[in-house]
Amino acid sequence: MSLHLFRIFVDERPDLVRRADTARKLLDRVEAFIADESGEWEVVYLAIVLADHMTKSFLGLVVGSTDLWKLMIQALIHEHGWVRLASCRMLSAHLLSLDSQNLTKEATFFNEVPGSLHHVARNLCVLVGSDDISEELTPLVVKSLTWLLPAMQRHPKLCFETMSEANDGRDPAYWVLTRLANIAKSKGTRRASVFKCFAAFANFCPDIASKYLELMLEPLNRVEREVKNKEMSSTFATTNNTSDETQLVRDVLQLLEEQCDSDEFLRALAAVKKRALEKNEQRRLQTKTEAVTDPESFSRKRMEKQDRERKRRKRRVEEQRSNRGARAKRNRHES
Repeated sequence: MSLHLFRIFVDERPDLVRRADTARKLLDRVEAFIADESGEWEVVYLAIVLADHMTKSFLGLVVGSTDLWKLMIQALIHEHGWVRLASCRMLSAHLLSLDSQNLTKEATFFNEVPGSLHHVARNLCVLVGSDDISEELTPLVVKSLTWLLPAMQRHPKLCFETMSEANDGRDPAYWVLTRLANIAKSKGTRRASVFKCFAAFANFCPDIASKYLELMLEPLNRVEREVKNKEMSSTFATTNNTSDETQLVRDVLQLLEEQCDSDEFLRALAAVKKRALEKNEQRRLQTKTEAVTDPESFSRKRMEKQDRERKRRKRRVEEQRSNRGARAKRNRHES
């Protein structure tokens, strides 16, 4: 209740909060509430919301509070979705207010906390890798990563905690793209989030997209292959049935081709497809070798695969039956 009331005072009577050292004391209490790991999530959420509202009238105070931003980075991976959303909203607004090209001249915690650029990117990638990422959170994460990527490439030293790490030649932008590409290996909503990031990179930082083109094309090509294999093996597939994920992949591929050099895009895509074919051949060879050297293990794996396939087909039949029933019920209702 006190957090609610103070938010009203901050919004409606900032002159009262500005008196003496009230604003500084209030922000200290907000930081204490966020840092209290034993507290309830509602308190953490309302404290972050209050801190966000304080940026309207006390921007310099909030921006200059390094401890607050450290807590905000940690809150990105809080167990509760509302806390993640509130912290990401506040952090994203701060990022977009900065000039990524001249970050070292800006008043921001990035220049005070070694490795903070990497810490933010890492936790945002954790959000992308979660299947329960909300529709409200996804665009904030995409915008933040799109801002971070050129900042990390322009100021790599801000991505490392020690000078020895900063001088060993590692590419932090490459790390982000590799992490996202690995996340997209698993099926689920996380793939769509990754592909939306790729689309934003192609739109707003095409030079970086061109540099890491193969990293982005690999998971996109994997999904295309999965769709083709599914259509060839499924008795329910139709030529007009295009999933949202398939359409998203096609849109991102088209965007990458348009934003990057066409010849470079085709060369990268050919290289990715060649590596995929080589990996498939290697897997087939390993399977044949296992069938000869360890027939018992090979037989067990084959039976497990057949069992998964039976369950998948049964699930597809039930889905088709359910869809037909829903359509019939809707048609009866409309008539």
